[in-house]
Amino acid sequence: MSIHSRESMGTGDEDFSPTWPLSLDFGHEYSIDLETIVSEFEDQKEKLFFTPNSTPFSPFGSGNLFVQGIAAGANFEEAWADLENEDAILDYLTKTTSNASVRILVIPKANSWRELQITWESMESILTTLQVMPQFWNVLRTFGKKTTDEDESFGGIYQSDRSGFPELCYLVKHTEKKFDLKTPEVDSNNDAGASDPKYKWVNRGMGVYHQTKGIEGHDLTHTHTDTFILLNPSETVKKLLLALKEKNALTAERVHELIAMTMTTQWKNLILDWEEEVVIHTKKAILTGNKKGNVDTIQFDFADNQSLYSLRDKMLRLDSLLGINDGVFAGLQERFSGTKKNLNFDSIQQETKLQRVRLDNTLKRLEGCAALIRSIIDIRMTELQREDNRLSNETNAIAHRRNELLQEQALKDAKEARARNQIALEEQLKDTKNAQTFTTLAFVFIPATFAAQVLALEYITIDEHNKLHFKPGLYLFLILTVICIVISAGVWGAMVLIKKDEKVTDPNPKFSQGAGDEENGLLSSSGVDNLSWLPPSTSITPKAQ
Repeated sequence: MSIHSRESMGTGDEDFSPTWPLSLDFGHEYSIDLETIVSEFEDQKEKLFFTPNSTPFSPFGSGNLFVQGIAAGANFEEAWADLENEDAILDYLTKTTSNASVRILVIPKANSWRELQITWESMESILTTLQVMPQFWNVLRTFGKKTTDEDESFGGIYQSDRSGFPELCYLVKHTEKKFDLKTPEVDSNNDAGASDPKYKWVNRGMGVYHQTKGIEGHDLTHTHTDTFILLNPSETVKKLLLALKEKNALTAERVHELIAMTMTTQWKNLILDWEEEVVIHTKKAILTGNKKGNVDTIQFDFADNQSLYSLRDKMLRLDSLLGINDGVFAGLQERFSGTKKNLNFDSIQQETKLQRVRLDNTLKRLEGCAALIRSIIDIRMTELQREDNRLSNETNAIAHRRNELLQEQALKDAKEARARNQIALEEQLKDTKNAQTFTTLAFVFIPATFAAQVLALEYITIDEHNKLHFKPGLYLFLILTVICIVISAGVWGAMVLIKKDEKVTDPNPKFSQGAGDEENGLLSSSGVDNLSWLPPSTSITPKAQ
């Protein structure tokens, strides 16, 4: 197998070698859009691969790659080989081409949201050197820097056999329990606050590529090299690979079995935690509204409802991931079904199916809990609506009673005003009668007084013979008296006319006296019949007596 270094590719057009996957000896180019893969592979290099000069954070050191290799063979006793640059990677591949039965390249990530710890140029050299199948791009593209969880829908297994050159690649999902960095620190000096730190489950993806190539001059069935590329493997996988090497059991079948087992182990614990969370929510929903005295012991609020929907979304996503893993394990079971080695792919696949059954049951229980919560919320809304209606009816009844009281008060005030008017009228009539009495007396005394005054003026005298004698000034007195009478009558008539005009033009007369009032001692438009003295906004509806 020839090794293509960066220098051997040249820089001029005459020495230019096509980039992966165009450089592959691929017999069915029409079945795969190689041009699109080349374009995407180059466009996403900043997202997928480590750039020493621009990446601000790398826990593995600055300026170096962090690719490791492990191989099975008599000449490879070291545990892990650290490959810190492209030349080291290519030298390792050259050294292990004909001397190792199994060789594995491990390409990690700084964390699940960072890029792979390898440069784009080094990755291209590996893919070109090993003649990796184009379908591996469907696995490779899911790694690198992420901002969302959208790539969790990718997965599955791809297989190829180019002229007796078997290849397969797949993407499997697993979960790990990580320390939650957002958890507040616990005060170690406070015994009451001493508790275990909180952890959270994090889903991880692992990419696997495997090829089997025969050594030149030997039969593929008996002498061959199995090459693996592992993307973002967990620390558990790396430890188990080292354990297989130390036991001289590092074979291709065992590597796939180890990966499948590791990818399946923790799902049951994650589902167990979710089952406990569903039980807690269900109990809380059942106990919601139980009263101790007049106080609700437990209340189910909106945050609990949000938590249920978030948990349901996680379960649906996990069901999809388990389905992806199930398909991969089925493909591995079919691939290695003809081997005589005692492999556990069938039991691993059954374990995955069992966890999917548990997940489906937990999801149904969660939906039952959510239905109960919706019923509780509906009942609460009905009770609140009923209470609102009751309060509205009470408010309307209070307003109606208030109007009745205002009407009763207005009627009472009207009666009191009518009584006051009647008393005032009676006093007025009494004064009128007294005035009539004085008028009658004046009718008797005024003429006598007038006669005495006339006699006192001596305009008329009586002699000794009882004869009347009129003085000349009598005529002048009579003329002046008539003039004064006329003037007085004119002034009185004018005052009568003025008062009559005021009664006609007054828009709000306080009293309107009609015929018969003097006899009955009442006003015809007083009391309830005439309420013009009340404020304009007062409404009176007299009750039947």
